[in-house]
Amino acid sequence: MNKIMKTRLDKDGYPSLSLRNNKGGYSTFYIHRLLLSTFNPIENYRDMTVNHKNGIKTDFNLENLE
Repeated sequence: MNKIMKTRLDKDGYPSLSLRNNKGGYSTFYIHRLLLSTFNPIENYRDMTVNHKNGIKTDFNLENLE
């Protein structure tokens, strides 16, 4: 089944989306963290801060993330 996922801005202005987990509930993920952990995997990335180089929280282009 194809489904379009909707993003939302959290209270701090970061885009996020919710995915259904295997228990029937939902888990929320930040898009910038998903992209960086997928295309530039680093051990223990959950303990690290993702920086937007240009300061724009909605710009999750890989070249803008570190």
